[in-house]
Order: sequence, then structure tokens, then C-alpha cells
Amino acid sequence: MIFMTVGTQLPFDRMTKALDQWAKAHCQPGEIFAQVGRLDDHNYRPEHMSWAETVPPDTFQKHAEAASLIVSHAGMGSIISALSLQTPIIVVPRQAALGEHRNDHQLATVAHLGQRPGIVAVKDEIELPDAIQAVLQTKDSGPETSIPAFADQRLLNALRNFVHDVR
Repeated sequence: MIFMTVGTQLPFDRMTKALDQWAKAHCQPGEIFAQVGRLDDHNYRPEHMSWAETVPPDTFQKHAEAASLIVSHAGMGSIISALSLQTPIIVVPRQAALGEHRNDHQLATVAHLGQRPGIVAVKDEIELPDAIQAVLQTKDSGPETSIPAFADQRLLNALRNFVHDVR
């Protein structure tokens, strides 16, 4: 199963529509569940995947645990959830210029984390279908695509140094 999440703040129509169109060509009903954010009359409503505007934390966890792939905005909560479950995640950054967020911090997130094992960063919705196909084809191919259960040693060292410097 694929689990898509846009986080708790805003809908992300560009990503939702791209995944819905991919689902139309590649999935049976029930193979994708999407948490799409609170919609108004102008937002895109998926037609080819199951969805809800919001889900409580226990339901989010259930879907994340059942997923073989998570597709998400580049929010740290979603990324940390995927990595803690050792589930591959494709992240699509929201862009302030498109009215999707207040600033472009998600572009910085994908630039920094996009090369980590288990995280596939795409620059936009156009790259999403190919990224999904690539992840699904390689997710069981062996150790070179596995997601580590622990943080990268460089990150741990940077945090250790930061905490030491703050004291």
C-alpha cells in the first residue's frame, strides 16, 4: 500500500493530483490512502484513491505502518515517521511562490536530506510518477536500498557538538 500525507496545515493539490493520476493508471481501488488536508471548494479531490482530509494520530500511524511507500510533502514529521518505520519516502517540496506555504524551507529540507537512504526527493510533481516507479521496483532489492534504523553518525556528531556548545 502507498500512503500519501500532506501534513496537518494545508492541502497540497499539486502533489495530490499527480499521485491521483498515477493511481488511475497503476493501482486498484484501496492500494493508496491519502491524507489530503482540509479542503475548500477550490481544492482538488482525488478520484482514484481512498482519502480523508485529516486523520487522527493513531490512524496516521496505522497507515504509515501498513505502507510499503510513503509519499509526502517535505515536512520533517512525515520524514521522521517514515524513517523510524524504515519505510521509503518520496518527498515533494511545497513552494511559497505557488502559494503552498509561507516560505521555501521545504526546498532546503529536500536539498539537505534528499540524498539520505530511504528518502527520494523530487523537485516537483512532474518527477513524482518516475520516482514512484523507481522506488517500487527497487524497494526489495537488497542492502544498498535499505534504510538504517539509526541516525547517520554525522548528524549525531553535529547534534552532540551543538549541545556541547550551548552548554
